[in-house]
Amino acid sequence: MRTRLPIPATWQDFEALCLQLWKQVWSDPNAQPNGRSGQAQAGVDVWGRPIYTAHLAGVQCKDKNGNLGSKLTKAELLRECGRAKSFSPRLDVFTMATTAPRDAPIQTIARAERYKRAYPFQVHVWSWDDIEAEVASRPTLVEAFYPRAPNQTIESTVRIAASAPRDQFWAFFSRPSIDQALGDLVRDSLIQVAYELCDNAFLHGKAKQVRLEFDGAKLAISDDGVAFDATSALDAGKASAAGHLGSLVFRSFVDRYAGRIGVGYERVRANDGVAHNVLTFNIGDEARVESVPEVMDISVDLSAIFSRRSAEGLALSLAIPTGIKELVITVGNTQIISGSSEFIRHMRQRLPDSVELTVSYPRGHFLGEIAAFFAEQRINFRPR
Repeated sequence: MRTRLPIPATWQDFEALCLQLWKQVWSDPNAQPNGRSGQAQAGVDVWGRPIYTAHLAGVQCKDKNGNLGSKLTKAELLRECGRAKSFSPRLDVFTMATTAPRDAPIQTIARAERYKRAYPFQVHVWSWDDIEAEVASRPTLVEAFYPRAPNQTIESTVRIAASAPRDQFWAFFSRPSIDQALGDLVRDSLIQVAYELCDNAFLHGKAKQVRLEFDGAKLAISDDGVAFDATSALDAGKASAAGHLGSLVFRSFVDRYAGRIGVGYERVRANDGVAHNVLTFNIGDEARVESVPEVMDISVDLSAIFSRRSAEGLALSLAIPTGIKELVITVGNTQIISGSSEFIRHMRQRLPDSVELTVSYPRGHFLGEIAAFFAEQRINFRPR
């Protein structure tokens, strides 16, 4: 049985805990507090650069424990989001970390703001339930902040909030017990497909809760949404820059790991009587030890891109493992120069500065004419 960790006694302790937690979640040892007490902080207490994006992320630490049972309000969340707009350089993700308990309405608001694109960053909320689960899964943090806590079984599950923050997926898969059991390539691929499946469950399946569980050789994703068998219902043939990208991500994953990762589905009824979709990934030894290549080559069809949103959606749907040194994008069909340019720009933004980006295009194609526009963004254009 696992003992619950208590909420820090002061806001200073809570902020210190958040700093160390997000250093691990982001895999950024250089993440740091934003200024000091009394200084204008633009709504951000902790900032850093996650390993999976080229942009900055920020966390606002909101201590609600001073008033027992108090909740984070919509007004508080939106006010802090408004303040974070002035943070420079601009944020890609803004997270409200609070000692308040998990609250479905506030998670729904965060998700709505994300889909409305009301701010120049994604909006996420981490409740104390979310924070405590991650801290309890990291022995170094427990030892540093809870030295008197009894030894306990490491948490192997996580409940994903309705706003489905990508940070929660990276946090779960970066837990030491999981990180040590999976190779980087299969881990990053599982993160991508799990994120798409959970996003689909919330957006289309009307799920209120998604749960991830890993036992060392099997990942299980369960949700309480409408009955949906991803193994047969997702049609990758419908995928385009405008939609159904999750179907393409899932089918590409299944095809890539055929014979090494078995995927199964069942509809089960939980102890509370609620029916759940349960998708399982049985991970073979060969998949777990697969190493990340230095150079990764992906082919894309840009003919259906007509807007900034479709370009960004396609860029975010591609599974890019951490650890590669160069990404080569082989461009096939294209029609709209502005859409293609936006896709290339978003791909550059996704990659750390240390990763080289090369665009391979047909000889005589218009992409060669705009290569000079990307000279300062460290993108190599190569005709073939």
